[in-house]
Amino acid sequence: MDSWFANPESRVSAHYGVGKDGTIHQYVDEEHSAWHCGITNRPTWSLLNPYINQNQITIGIEHVGWTGEEWTDSMYRADAFLVKRAAERWGFPVDELHVIEHAELDSVTRNRCPGAGFSKQRLLEMLR
Repeated sequence: MDSWFANPESRVSAHYGVGKDGTIHQYVDEEHSAWHCGITNRPTWSLLNPYINQNQITIGIEHVGWTGEEWTDSMYRADAFLVKRAAERWGFPVDELHVIEHAELDSVTRNRCPGAGFSKQRLLEMLR
């Protein structure tokens, strides 16, 4: 992930990356836009404003692994830490409408992201 985000040809970035061991790397300050959302394609996110680039209003957290690969306990703990801290700093609620997956912005080409190996409910329970 580090080398991909450092490569200008990738034309992508995220605010944070989480390793399988829970290691957190920050790539972009939260005050700046990262290019993690991709193209909005048949979104299912009910709070989507189609007139705003979603990269400008979201915080991107990427994770090491393949789509559908089981998340480790360390990944869940790191993710919960990052989301909780961001929610406190930016004042957004920690719920299903504000903690979203790539698939909720692109239900066509990212419909399996993060995939069956991730439980959004488990993450939300940890955040509560």
